[in-house]
Amino acid sequence: MKYTESYGGAPLKTAASGTDRTAIYQPLFDRADCPINREVLSSFDALFFEPFYQLMRQQLLAHEMEKARELGADAVSLLHIAPPATAKSRGSRRQL
Repeated sequence: MKYTESYGGAPLKTAASGTDRTAIYQPLFDRADCPINREVLSSFDALFFEPFYQLMRQQLLAHEMEKARELGADAVSLLHIAPPATAKSRGSRRQL
């Protein structure tokens, strides 16, 4: 659980160590049972920007935990909760 987070606009395909992150996640993304709807995604590369990168990693982990019945779980859910006060940072024009 995280309460605060800050994101830059830099692509995250390559880690600071030089590791190609696409090589890590591509096999999970290419599986037939991938929980990410590829039909609505412009490209796999679009996931390598925050907060999408973090959500992708967490969703893939939740899916693998569910398949393995980690800790006896029948279902593993990922929740992204954004308090209304963050609407301004998301570009909302609504007054809070």
